[in-house]
Amino acid sequence: MEHLVTAYIEDHKNAWTPTTLRSERHRLNRVCNVLDGSPERLWEVLGKLGRYTRCTVWTRVCSFWDWAIENGKIETNAPNPYRAFRNKNARLFKNAYVRKKPDITLAEARERLLKIPDQDAVRKALTLLTSGMRYEESLTLKDGMVLGKGEKLRAVAVDGEPEEYRHSY
Repeated sequence: MEHLVTAYIEDHKNAWTPTTLRSERHRLNRVCNVLDGSPERLWEVLGKLGRYTRCTVWTRVCSFWDWAIENGKIETNAPNPYRAFRNKNARLFKNAYVRKKPDITLAEARERLLKIPDQDAVRKALTLLTSGMRYEESLTLKDGMVLGKGEKLRAVAVDGEPEEYRHSY
């Protein structure tokens, strides 16, 4: 099955970023020894993982299996058994991607931040809080521009900051 994973990754080489290629290869290679068309066996192996990780790997396996059937790598007349398992047992996959909501509001967070004596830290925290940028992006912040995902430069609008902190970096 490893040779099929390699072929699958090579087939998508021009469509995915290098990071995506690495993560896809890693996820599929971890489970390729149990990819025999038996979803129950795969579910057993993935049972040790967290709910989000399990569902992510399952989605990747479904895509891989679809590709293998479409390209004649796996000869079968049956539909994708992993997709059928997911549809039949939807409750097992329910709420896997639900994120925990914060316990405080934006206004409460802002009030707490303004009580911190280190004004530089307050300014950086408010920028992160109000702009929606990632922490890693904030490290590249210069003149209202950040180097974001995919090495793209984009402008950051920082709304809701007190006037004295606005554009002072």
